[in-house]
Amino acid sequence: MARRSPAKTPSPRKHRGGFLRKLILAPVVVLAAYYGLCLSLLVLYTVVPPPFTGVQIQRRVEAMISGEEYEKRYSPAPASRIPDHLRHAVIAAEDQRFYDHFGVDWEA
Repeated sequence: MARRSPAKTPSPRKHRGGFLRKLILAPVVVLAAYYGLCLSLLVLYTVVPPPFTGVQIQRRVEAMISGEEYEKRYSPAPASRIPDHLRHAVIAAEDQRFYDHFGVDWEA
């Protein structure tokens, strides 16, 4: 009759290594999922206008806190209808040196 070896139980060291790996891997997975969602929405919003904006969310929360009514006013316009000087004004409001660098303003 063949001898059976007793069932091996994982050593505490291996178990702890798995826990540490999961502890480190979890934030990486969450961050990758977040960036994947952002990228997916960015691609989607090139075809479909977004249903709401960050400013609308802010205004709705402010209205809820103050007890006032909130009326959503939103009428997206295609880029072809926005004048060039308005585009440049928005860019200048965000980054005055936008046309002087290639995406990253190292001096700022």
